[in-house]
Amino acid sequence: MEIDEQEQIVTEQLQELALQEIEGVAAGLIIAGEYLDHILHKDDAASLEKQKAMSSILACFALFAGRDIMRSLGAFR
Repeated sequence: MEIDEQEQIVTEQLQELALQEIEGVAAGLIIAGEYLDHILHKDDAASLEKQKAMSSILACFALFAGRDIMRSLGAFR
C-alpha cells in the first residue's frame, strides 16, 4: 500500500471520528436544552434553583462543545 493511500485511509477515519464527536456533542446539547426547557415551565422554588444550576451547566457545556467541534472540524482540513 502506498503512503498516499494510507494517508487517505487515516484521513477518512479521522473525519468519521470527528463526525461522531460532533454528533455526540449535538445530542448532549439537545438533551440539556430539553431538560432546561422542561424546568423553565415550573414555578416552584426548587425549579428556580434547578434552572440556575442547569443554566450554568449548559453554558459550560456549550463552551466545551464549541471547542470540541472546532477541534473536530480541524480533521476536515
